Amino acid sequence: MSALLHEIQHGIQNIEGFATGGTQNFAAGLVGEARAQKDELRQKRDIEWNRLNEDAARLLRNQPDSDFVRNAIKKWRGQFGERSDTNPLGVTDTQAIVFELVETDPVFLRLEKRLFNTNQIAAIDDARTAYLRLAGEVEARNTQARQKMTAEERLATPPSATQDVADFQMIVTFNGKQAASAPAPANAGVRFSRSGSPDAEAQRQFKATERTYGGKAAYDRAKAAGKTKLTHGQWVQVRTPNC
Repeated sequence: MSALLHEIQHGIQNIEGFATGGTQNFAAGLVGEARAQKDELRQKRDIEWNRLNEDAARLLRNQPDSDFVRNAIKKWRGQFGERSDTNPLGVTDTQAIVFELVETDPVFLRLEKRLFNTNQIAAIDDARTAYLRLAGEVEARNTQARQKMTAEERLATPPSATQDVADFQMIVTFNGKQAASAPAPANAGVRFSRSGSPDAEAQRQFKATERTYGGKAAYDRAKAAGKTKLTHGQWVQVRTPNC
């Protein structure tokens, strides 16, 4: 019965248009594609980041008294203070404007998410691990895991509590093509080296910055107040020296 439920769930995925599973060979192909794409994506993301910095410098130079510039500086300095010897993680005028531009730049945010997802897949060491992370396979195994639950237990227990792969680690595919993966985790801003492993110094800086700015609680307050549209990882990354 357990194996039958697994296969029935795959059938439902095809009918309903849910994320699908696959084979180990298919998953290995996705890893290969990610490794081939990640450097190009990183380059595109970095070009966009540099463009935002150039735009911020131009705004500060040409329109220093505009409402946008003044409000951006007031907003971000109000949260983190002005950068100085005693406050090295405060913001400069240019950084404040960059932060504000990032909040509403769909190109940068899209590239940042794609790069994170691609690096996640490229860092997978073997085909079986990649196969187990296919969202359709995670869902089908979860159907098996919930087989003996009562109706009341199913209502009280969300699928995320019983799945065996975290949302951010899933590889989401539709009809054999990779889609944007599930929501990125808190450390989504961590840079990756060319080998696909997290860069230790970037990760250390990310964690240090996260602590300095108040951690997830501070982000949640900013999000609730409508002060940011970024994910937690992006919110920390734009404040991280290695960004």
